[in-house]
Amino acid sequence: MKELKTVDEIIQAVRNQKLVLNETHDFSNGRNDHVFRGKLESGSHYNVQIFDREKIIELKQVIQLNYNAQYSQFSDFKKFADLKQGNKYTLVIQGEFGFLNAIQFTFEAVNFAKYAQYNDSAALIFLPKRKRKLRQIQFYGNKSFILWEGWQNPDTEIFGRSTPKSEGGPFSITVSKSKYSSFDSGYLEDALKSVPVAPLISRFPEKVEGKRHA
Repeated sequence: MKELKTVDEIIQAVRNQKLVLNETHDFSNGRNDHVFRGKLESGSHYNVQIFDREKIIELKQVIQLNYNAQYSQFSDFKKFADLKQGNKYTLVIQGEFGFLNAIQFTFEAVNFAKYAQYNDSAALIFLPKRKRKLRQIQFYGNKSFILWEGWQNPDTEIFGRSTPKSEGGPFSITVSKSKYSSFDSGYLEDALKSVPVAPLISRFPEKVEGKRHA
């Protein structure tokens, strides 16, 4: 393959699948610099930084088209491509212990690329409410979440009703029990019901049937 000397040649090579690129972001200098990394058809690594905004948009569109052609059109992660830069959203996502975290944020960008052993993956880049630095969350595998447009206030409460107990002494204790076990989809169901607007995306670990609690 001949040496790629211009941005147009790079875009054409990606379009012809002679070059596979994924977008990354460099925040080290306080800016959101667009860096594209990947591999040539020969297997050699290839990195390029592009500053022309129109060319960045064009290259991202070509990368997205290739992604769409390669992976399932029903992928929930692909719906992140419809988010608008600068718009406000609310995300509820299961944490590493199976309970919910709610994040109100302003959308910056999304990258679609292979992550570890997962071909179908997306990196959501955003500015959390009242924060100055961008953050990133990687979506892959069976990660469960709900995304709404605008800043919402979903119910992410872990505990159910508290039960006061007395041991007969001068002190009393209150026992709180979690509503469900960790990773139970009931937490997501409660969050979904607590917001009056329909979500843009909702991804549950399993279908919820019937009531899970009184």
